[in-house]
Amino acid sequence: MVVQAFIRSGGQCECVDPSCEVGHYPFQCHARFSFEQRTTSDLAGYQADHYLPYALGGSATLENCRILCVPCHKSKTARQSSILAQFSKLKR
Repeated sequence: MVVQAFIRSGGQCECVDPSCEVGHYPFQCHARFSFEQRTTSDLAGYQADHYLPYALGGSATLENCRILCVPCHKSKTARQSSILAQFSKLKR
């Protein structure tokens, strides 16, 4: 699935979120990378991301997968974590 998502992305970050803290304009990150630059660390490169996380019922499908550069992925994860924490407080 990651290979297919990478091919679809054309080797470019697929972030188009205007609330992304990376601050790209006009709402699309232009980070580019080769397939070999996939990383699970905080280094430069890219990571596979789920639009809808597993924790919220997301599936492991190509439609739910996108390629993000590390800074955009970290920003998105931080925003989602904050939202999930607020949601958990409301459920109590």
